[in-house]
Formats: sequence, C-alpha cells, structure tokens
Amino acid sequence: MAKFKAEWPHRQVDGSRSIRLRVTHRGEERRFSTGLVAAPGDFTKGGKLKDARLVEAVSDLLKKCREACNEAGTRLATMSVDEVVKAIRARFAGDGDAGIDFVRFAREAASRKAEGTRAIYASAINALIRYAGRDSIDIGELNARFVQGFIDFVAAEPSRRDVAKGKEREPKRGRAVSLYVACLKAAHNEAKRVYNDEDAGIVRVPLSPFKGRRMPVERLPAKRAIPVATMQKIIDDRDLRGRESLARDAFLLSFGLAGMNSADLLECPPPVDGVISYNRRKTRTRRADGAPARVRVEACLSELVEARGDGRRAFNFYKSFPDHKAFNKAINEGLKAVGERAGVPGLTFYAARHSWATIARSSAVNADKATVHEALCHVDPAMKITDTYVERDWSVAWDVNARVLALFDWYSIL
Repeated sequence: MAKFKAEWPHRQVDGSRSIRLRVTHRGEERRFSTGLVAAPGDFTKGGKLKDARLVEAVSDLLKKCREACNEAGTRLATMSVDEVVKAIRARFAGDGDAGIDFVRFAREAASRKAEGTRAIYASAINALIRYAGRDSIDIGELNARFVQGFIDFVAAEPSRRDVAKGKEREPKRGRAVSLYVACLKAAHNEAKRVYNDEDAGIVRVPLSPFKGRRMPVERLPAKRAIPVATMQKIIDDRDLRGRESLARDAFLLSFGLAGMNSADLLECPPPVDGVISYNRRKTRTRRADGAPARVRVEACLSELVEARGDGRRAFNFYKSFPDHKAFNKAINEGLKAVGERAGVPGLTFYAARHSWATIARSSAVNADKATVHEALCHVDPAMKITDTYVERDWSVAWDVNARVLALFDWYSIL
C-alpha cells in the first residue's frame, strides 16, 4: 500500500521552504516537488504548516495521490514506486486545475454584477455551454485554441433573438462577440486572482487564453438619428391615442434632456433649481465617479416636465411601470404609430438619444465631440485620467442642449 506525506525539510536563505511530497511504496521512497513555497510566517513554532491556503492546497494534492492509486486498482500491488510516482504526476498534469468549474465560477461572478451586465454574462455563459456541449467546463480546458474556437463559433452562430422572432437567420454582430469575450475574460481573470497566489507559489490557473485572440470585425449599427424636420413633426403630432401620448412625451423628454435613457427617466429625482441631477444607470457601475449627470431643464421643455412631473421623482412614469424594461417596451409600442405619422417606420425610443447627439454635432450647433461625450455620460477609457483632474463645468453641455432645442418650435408640445 502506497503512503504519502508532505514535507518541507530545507530552509532557503530567505527563510522560505519548498513543499514536496514523499511517496513510500513497497519499502522504497521517492520525493518530488509540488511547486508550493511556504514563507517563514506560514509555520507554527513547532514547525507545522498553518497557512490555511497552503494547508488546503497540500490536502488537495494528497487527495489526488490517493485517487491516482485508487484508479490503479489491483495493479498497484505490482507497481514499482517509480510507476506510482509517474501515475501521480500524470494525475497532477491531467487535472492540475481540476476542481474549478469555470461555468459555475462565471455564474457566481455574474451574480455580483449590475442587472444589465449580469444579463450579458448569462448570454455569454450560455453561448460557452452551447459551444462545449456541456454545462460543466474545467478551467484548464480554456486554452488559446479553445477560446479562439469559441469566438469563431459565436461569430458564426445565428442571432437567437432573430430566430425567436422568426426573422432571417443572420450571424451575431461583432459587438455581441466582443461583449461575450469581455465577460468571460473578466471572469477568467477573477479566477486567477482568487485561486493563484504567486507569493506562496500557488498557480492553479496558469494560462491567459484570452490574450491576443483574433476578434471578428465589428459591423457598425444602423444609424438611428432622425432629421430636424422629422423631429418637428413628432413635436407637432396631436393625433395621439392611448400609449402614444406617453411614448411621444417620453421620447421628447429624452431628446430634450440630452438623450436621457428610459431607466433614468423612470428613476431620476425631481429637478432642483431647474436642474435634474442623477447617476446614469447604464454606466454608473462602470465608471469610478458613478457616472454623474446634470441637465438643465430648458424653458421650452418646462411645460412638459411639469405635466409629467411628480413630487417624489422627476416624472410619474414609475407609477405605471414596475421596471425600465416594461417602461421601454411600452414606449416602443406607442412610438410605432407616432413614427408612421412622422414618416419614420419602426421608430424606437433610442432614436431620441442618437438624434440629440447627431444634431449637436451638426453644423447647426457645431458642438465638439468631448462635450457631446460628457453630456451623454459615456464610458471612455481615454478620458479616465483626464476626468480625475478636470472639474466639470456642466454649463458647457447645457449651452449645447439649449442650442439644439432652439432649432425647434415647441409651442404645440402639449
């Protein structure tokens, strides 16, 4: 019967000790390194290992030694000690990263993300499961070839949303692929932070399989901005029925408040001294500053803001909808007829944001990109350092918004 024991007999110059395994079988002994290194403070005064992570790692290695022998079965009795060591090493090499289910780990990582990011993680994980053909994937399987194969698979896979709606089966846009890869890469990097401790010599996740992967070219989305004349038709529309009135008002509020998202229309607090202050829901968890936004209510929009106002929040939409998804769905349903009358079939709520940005950058307003970026409260890594130094002057964006709205006649808004 083979026996195993961890030992650390030799002290290095800096006081650390390399942990090795001793294998005893049929009266012979062999020793080999585990790759683990214990610092001087990882031992008790009596010389026993006390660091919890190292104790767990050693226990795991001893467990794998026993598993290797159990797999050998009756052959163990005739195996030499060198053959036993070879079987153990093969076991280590075969599942050195075993015990880390990447799918489960990624799901746990996703559960700590904001709602929107969590949904992207879920889609990415489901795509990974479809590629692998199973819902349990050892993290050691994620090498460069596996990840590139996954990228190619997702790029070629038809959009499941189009399939569900009965539309023509088209491959996913490059943006979807890059989002999936970004989520899985972030989860993999988090696993390395959790399971690796290079100072202690523990490297359970040694690979960086997402580094340098070849990504498909991202197709630019169709432009959703609408021209000034068409926007004026929407403002002038008086033939509103049912949800159309709510949809048209929400659309114009978004446009008049520098492209405010539906989630923020639903949640933002009432204006104070004519200024609505909020943190943009979509980017507040991805920006160190919490994505603050300040937008001044221009005089031409004040009547609509007051009509849809509420003492508890800026707008009363929250009383009719449980969340921004239901709100956004209702807006887009109501905008169908509004868009048809204005000559924009398939008009959606997000066109308000696109239109504001496009008109702000047009020759009629001539706003610079940086101001438009700030007004829209985007995430831009290139601006990250600058933002730590620059004190925001919101009046610059307010002036741009005032010039955008001045292009329209708001007399018939209500």
